[in-house]
Amino acid sequence: MIAATAAAVVISVIRPDLIALLALLSYAGGVQLVPASAAALIPRTVWLRAESLTGGLIVGVGVVIGLTAENVNILNINSGVIGLACNLVVVGLAEVVLRTLRPTPDKTRLVVASSSRT
Repeated sequence: MIAATAAAVVISVIRPDLIALLALLSYAGGVQLVPASAAALIPRTVWLRAESLTGGLIVGVGVVIGLTAENVNILNINSGVIGLACNLVVVGLAEVVLRTLRPTPDKTRLVVASSSRT
């Protein structure tokens, strides 16, 4: 415990900007979950698929890591917002492709068909 505290003090003296960077990265990574959280909260059958949400999440986090690691500043916009924009583009494109390849079955027709058998 004492060693960890001493290490934290030394790091905060050597690199005082690390705590701010950690806070910004926490926001940038957490905001990538917005599309998946919205999809889970809106009560509809299937309007966003897990594949598209996962792809968007991976791309968004990758953009955040890349921009942060390379210290790229695009118009003073937080890397989390840029990553979220890329995330949403990938989710949208993936949904278009997936719905073209595998249309979602009509739930009402399935319910009617199953209830008529009883």
